[in-house]
Amino acid sequence: MLRSYKKIKQVITFLLLAAFIANPFLSLKAFAANKDQKVVRVGWFDSSFCYYDNFGRRCGIDYEYHQKVSAYTGWTFEYVEDSWSNLFQMLKNGEIDLLSDVSYVPEREEYMYFSDLPMGTEAYYVYVAAGNREITADNLSSLNGKRIGVNKDSVQEGFLRDFAEKHGINLKIVPMTTSEDESMEKLVQGEMDGYATIFTFDYNHDVMPVSRIGGSDYYYAVNKNRPDLLEELNAAMAEIQDEDPYFNEKISKERLYSSKTTALLTPAQEDYISEHGEIRIGYRNNYLPFCGTDEKGELTGALKDFLAHAQNKLNSEKLKF
Repeated sequence: MLRSYKKIKQVITFLLLAAFIANPFLSLKAFAANKDQKVVRVGWFDSSFCYYDNFGRRCGIDYEYHQKVSAYTGWTFEYVEDSWSNLFQMLKNGEIDLLSDVSYVPEREEYMYFSDLPMGTEAYYVYVAAGNREITADNLSSLNGKRIGVNKDSVQEGFLRDFAEKHGINLKIVPMTTSEDESMEKLVQGEMDGYATIFTFDYNHDVMPVSRIGGSDYYYAVNKNRPDLLEELNAAMAEIQDEDPYFNEKISKERLYSSKTTALLTPAQEDYISEHGEIRIGYRNNYLPFCGTDEKGELTGALKDFLAHAQNKLNSEKLKF
C-alpha cells in the first residue's frame, strides 16, 4: 500500500514537472502565433451592420461576425470608416481587404472574391419621410417623377431601376455616396422624395417603407490580391454555420430587426385614428393567462401587456385602446 502511494506521488510529481517544463514552449508558441497574426483592413460604414452604441463601442451584424471569424483565424482587424459606396470602390482598388453586405453580381467577380457562404438575406425598400402624403404604398404611380436616392454602385440601384421599368414608373434616380445616416437626413429634410435601402427597424429618423423593390443574399467580399484571406474566411464561416445552422437568422433578428424603439403610423392610419377615436378591443373573459377581468373590472392577462407594448412602441399620441 505504501509502495503504491509512493508510486502515485512520483507519477504526479513527474506530470507537474513535465507541465512546468512544457509551459515556456507553449508560451513561445503562442507568442509566435500572435506575432504572425494577419492584419485585415476591413470597411466600416454607418448602418445596421456597423454602428456604435451609447458607450462608443462597435456593434452590429458585421462586428459580431468579425469576433466569430477572428476566433478561428486569429485576424486583427484594422477598421477603415467611410460610406459603403466609397468603401466598395476602395475594395475594387485593393485599398481595403474585406467588406460586408455585398450582394453577388457576376460582373463584380472581376474585382473581388465572394465568401462561399452568405452572411444573411436582406430585403430592399423605398423609404419616404413620415409626413409624405404624395407617395403611398397602394399607388405605385405616385412615385412618377420623384427623386429617389440610392447607394451608388449598390445592388439596390439595379433593383430600383428594374422595379421602375417593370411597373412603368419614371423615376429620377439619385446615386448617393454619403453615409446611411446622412442620406436619411437628406430625405427627412426634403432634398429627396425617397431613398432605397435595406429594410431595417433601427433608423433614428421619421421615415417609413412604402414599397419593396427586391431582395438578395449578402456576402463578405475580399480583396482580389488576398486569396489567403478568402481561404481562411471560408473555413471560419463554414465552422460557424456548422456549429449553429441558424446563426445568420439569429444575429439578423438580434441586430437588424429588434432594435427599434418606436414605429410610425402612415398618414392614412393617423387620419383613421383621428376620425375613429379609441380602438375597441373585444376579448374573451375568464380566459387567463391570455385575457380576463380583474377585481376592478379591468382587462388583465397577456392581452393587457400586449396592448401596452403596442401603445408604447407606436409613435402616435392619438392611439388609444
